[in-house]
Amino acid sequence: TRTYIAEKNLEIKHFAEGAAKPIAGELSKLTEQVNSAASKLSAFRKDTEARKLNSQMQAVGEKVSAVEDEVKKTAEALEPLTKDDVADLSADDAGAKCEALIGQLKAASVAAEDARTTIAARRRDSKGNTAFTETLDKLSARLKEATVDLAKHRKSGNVHEQRYVSRMLIKQSTEQVVECEAAAVKCAEVCAPLVKEGGKKFLVANSVDTLAGALRDHMKAKDLTTEALFAEIAGPAGGGVNEETFTAYLEKLPEAIGHEEVAFTPERRSEVFRHMDTAAIGSVTIDAFRDIFNLRFVCVKGISVTDSFEIKSGKAVAKVEVGDTLEAIGGPKTDPSNGMMRLECKVVSSGKVGFVTLEGNQGTKYAEQVSAFRIF
Repeated sequence: TRTYIAEKNLEIKHFAEGAAKPIAGELSKLTEQVNSAASKLSAFRKDTEARKLNSQMQAVGEKVSAVEDEVKKTAEALEPLTKDDVADLSADDAGAKCEALIGQLKAASVAAEDARTTIAARRRDSKGNTAFTETLDKLSARLKEATVDLAKHRKSGNVHEQRYVSRMLIKQSTEQVVECEAAAVKCAEVCAPLVKEGGKKFLVANSVDTLAGALRDHMKAKDLTTEALFAEIAGPAGGGVNEETFTAYLEKLPEAIGHEEVAFTPERRSEVFRHMDTAAIGSVTIDAFRDIFNLRFVCVKGISVTDSFEIKSGKAVAKVEVGDTLEAIGGPKTDPSNGMMRLECKVVSSGKVGFVTLEGNQGTKYAEQVSAFRIF
């Protein structure tokens, strides 16, 4: 506007004096109005900047006060951990108080950093303004005092947190020691038959399994039934086989059938007899003799039992789960069409009869033979 009026003043110099004088007077009045408006605008601008700085200074003061409040809350959170009876707190209570202190320390640190950043920004904005600079100096002093207190609380809190962690480590270690002691006792109980008795039950049962395997091969080679073999052992008298007759048969057995693995000591032969004398009547019955040839399997991976040997044409008649026992009917056979080992069996729990896969063509085991070791 000033530039416009100056241009017009130059133009009227070319006018006649009579015409130029009143115009010059009006332009002079307009200049005075413009200068007055500019003065007011400048004052308003300065006033606005001052108001803005005042508002910003007030915000800085509020941030510093917030830090002081957070530091006070930190002291309150720390106070329960400094009492004499803190050792009586439960692990859960002590842990909760430590967690609360850690959270409060974090909140106070965040507030202090925010206030510190804001003060630095306001110093740049108010450069040259002595009053504001003095205010910022006072606020900085308050912030420094608050952060010093916060550092003291953090140091004290670290000490109490370490004490809590130490208590928890001791508690956990004690619990683990108790668990180890209980496990050791259980282990001793489980191993007692093997440690205290030399594992005699297992060794005798294993010898019976060895005997059954050798006799099974012998029956297959001679085309004998279980009943026919038992009749040979019992002799003309028939009925059950007493200890003297049975042990005498075992003594001659290795040479008779060509299986040196059944060359038992006299003591072991007697132990085998007592093991097979399940009814404790002083003799081995045909049922007890027949039982040693019964192969049993335990399911180790759930699988279906089908009504035929071939999987493709079979339909599921039962489902066996881990831990179920199967009684073999005959021996395991490999299906040439897929390479899977299959077994005709009876599910002990349900009485269902059918065929089950013992081992897949990729080596996955579904059932394992119940050995003397597993029983032991």
